[in-house]
Amino acid sequence: MFLFSKAIQGLWYHVKVPKCVSRLFNLPFMVYSSVCKVLPDRGQITPLLPVIGIGNLVVGGTGKTPFTLWLARELVNRGLKPALVARGYKRTGSGICRVILGGELEDDCKIFGDEPFLLASNLPDCPVWVGKKWMAAAIAGGISGLDVVIVDDALQHRSLKKDAEIVLFDAHFGFGNGLLLPFGPLREPPNSLKKATLCVFVGTNFEVCYKSHRELMYLMEPRVPVFYARKRIFGIKYGKDLIDLENVGNLPVFAFAGISKPTMFFQHLLSVGLNVTGFFGFPDHYFYTDSDIVRILKKSQDVGAKLIICTEKDYFKIPRGWRNIIGYALMDLEVLDDHRLLESLLKSLDFVR
Repeated sequence: MFLFSKAIQGLWYHVKVPKCVSRLFNLPFMVYSSVCKVLPDRGQITPLLPVIGIGNLVVGGTGKTPFTLWLARELVNRGLKPALVARGYKRTGSGICRVILGGELEDDCKIFGDEPFLLASNLPDCPVWVGKKWMAAAIAGGISGLDVVIVDDALQHRSLKKDAEIVLFDAHFGFGNGLLLPFGPLREPPNSLKKATLCVFVGTNFEVCYKSHRELMYLMEPRVPVFYARKRIFGIKYGKDLIDLENVGNLPVFAFAGISKPTMFFQHLLSVGLNVTGFFGFPDHYFYTDSDIVRILKKSQDVGAKLIICTEKDYFKIPRGWRNIIGYALMDLEVLDDHRLLESLLKSLDFVR
């Protein structure tokens, strides 16, 4: 299944499609999407609090979770009290509930889903709800003492009224071949950007964000402000220790990841100067077994690695007995012109802080 997913991504992102073919393949979905947009919003849920929807036009990762973490922290720094809502993909729990941590990490991760778990563990002062986005947002929006609700991956959910929509782009992959699902990675046509409050290109450096923006500028809505954000690896968490990248030096490193585009994690590690001698990729939202870790250990020994690392999202899905020999990359987001982004967003929500 993972190899099939890689093959599909190869077709979506690396095979050029003539414009005439693109229009032909996209026509049925564009008609359907247009019909959906003109239908009245019957039954649309409107929470009592302002709602910020974060999402993307393509399938797969665009840095939504790092951006959601960054945005929630910035809102808190401005005196606001946000709640967060996430779907909890592949979670074992059911219904709508608040993420309450306190059990075994791997069990919490399975019950609530890896992304809601990651949000809750990094934002202890912000309530995180998991379940159907429109219902969970309505519940969170009815809680007193909160100011705003941030809904992760909400762009395509029209049954939830959103006061602001932030569209993220993977600066390294853009729109791929420009085709709509299932022939390409697009969830909806690029003209959907007209409803965006602001757009953010996310990459491993600002240069690639700028280049991607220039390539897609002809599709962008001129009135929608555009910003750049770079994912930054600033250290390795190993047990209770925090290792600076400078201290890793030329130490041979083996890496693995179960995310939407695992090779991007590998490339990111190389870009910060780590000596990555081997890498394993797993499907997105993957929960590791003992046999997986044994295979990783054997491969790391074969390539002479002295340190094994993964992403933070992967680390808490490793069986508990193996976590003391595996570290994870500490990552945050740096947003260029962050003050203007926040001012633009808060203005759209009628917040003056």
